[in-house]
Amino acid sequence: MVVIKLVEFKDFDLSKIMNFLSHHKGCQVVNSGFFVGKKQVLHAVNQMNKAFRNGTSFSKTEEMEFLIRFVGEKQIKKVIEKVKPRKRSLFVSWRGVDNYRCFEEEFDFRVLKFPRVKEKELKVAIEKTATFWI
Repeated sequence: MVVIKLVEFKDFDLSKIMNFLSHHKGCQVVNSGFFVGKKQVLHAVNQMNKAFRNGTSFSKTEEMEFLIRFVGEKQIKKVIEKVKPRKRSLFVSWRGVDNYRCFEEEFDFRVLKFPRVKEKELKVAIEKTATFWI
């Protein structure tokens, strides 16, 4: 089960978020500016899983591979800068709800409604997630 939540932190603290991520594998908190729709996130998770199954991953960790797939960029420095969490971020866990429960306990935030999906933008985001290495 993949958990996807659009959140707005009340007291944004990047170092606290990074510390949380270092202790909770199978999840990410990313800049919401790259989020187009749930299908984009699910596709990035599926591509990450497929890459590890097939031995074609660009990264040694699922967490970084997810970011690479989500953004559609292979250069890790660029990926990290682009997805760095902000006050409004996207929480994603591909290992179920336990990570989200810990996230809820650790941070003070409100859950936002997902923006309306623009099908054309979603299609472009999914294509970029799937074919950026070509």
